[in-house]
Amino acid sequence: MSYFAASLFFFFAYVVCAILLCGDLTAPLSDIAGHDLNSVWMLFFFGSLLVAAFVASPLITRGVLPEFRPALFIVVWMCLSATSAGIYATRQLDTAITDFHADKVIQNSFFESLHEVPREFNLYVHAAVMKDCHPYYWSYRWLTFIPLDTDIAVNVLPQEWLDACKIKRT
Repeated sequence: MSYFAASLFFFFAYVVCAILLCGDLTAPLSDIAGHDLNSVWMLFFFGSLLVAAFVASPLITRGVLPEFRPALFIVVWMCLSATSAGIYATRQLDTAITDFHADKVIQNSFFESLHEVPREFNLYVHAAVMKDCHPYYWSYRWLTFIPLDTDIAVNVLPQEWLDACKIKRT
């Protein structure tokens, strides 16, 4: 087996998955580093790791050349963890929006969020709601709506919401 070829295939597979799933090469690494080991997100991370190791093992995929196994592993791991986390996160967000009984709602998909964060130090709004003219934003880390500071709200919420609730920069 050529370790150099296996490394190249692995790197190429990582680059393609990182760009398609997250929009850049470092986002998957920073997404992992940004969560506690005891968070629900680590369940998807480690569960997908185990499934990917199983799928890429010689016992399961006998016809795959050894040079391609590391690439198969990283593709399965990244795609499965993103997809399973995305399905779970979307269900949590949809339930929270329904339970919140908001007056107004904006929502981006989980996969749009993967492409947008982390970017610099700006707040990216995965979803936002307005209830009784109080703005809230969705946190995937905490899986809840968090009150949105007025000075930030004027930069991230639709202008019609701000006008209707007379929200201005303080």
